[in-house]
Amino acid sequence: MKKKVIITVLVLALVAIVVSIAFKVVYALASAYNTREPGSFVVEDYQKYIDHYEEYFWNRDYYDERFGEVTYRRDADRIAKDMWKRVYGYDKLFKEAFYDSEANAWLIHERQNILLLMHGEPHIIIDGKDGRVMAIWNYK
Repeated sequence: MKKKVIITVLVLALVAIVVSIAFKVVYALASAYNTREPGSFVVEDYQKYIDHYEEYFWNRDYYDERFGEVTYRRDADRIAKDMWKRVYGYDKLFKEAFYDSEANAWLIHERQNILLLMHGEPHIIIDGKDGRVMAIWNYK
């Protein structure tokens, strides 16, 4: 009888630890997804892609579209998904986001995965002030 009580207490303690860790992981993921600074990058390092976008995409119906202020990563992800669908015909998962606080701009790109072998690795830079796409390109 004493042995069953000890085993029950140990099992309950183990379950409590697992649940606690699961909540911490979910909270960390949710916090990272909603943060304003998930990483950093410098817009000037990507000027050639911005120039290319302005040169080759100026006549597209979506060239000067504004999606509204981009405060959180989830907003940038939504814009990236919409634009990748329009430009490349597909939307992706496994996005990574970087934020330039000086320029108030977001860089969203796909991490390398097996699905990208066929399509390449899409990138997008979004102006945080008004949600205008500053550049979009695809590494193949």
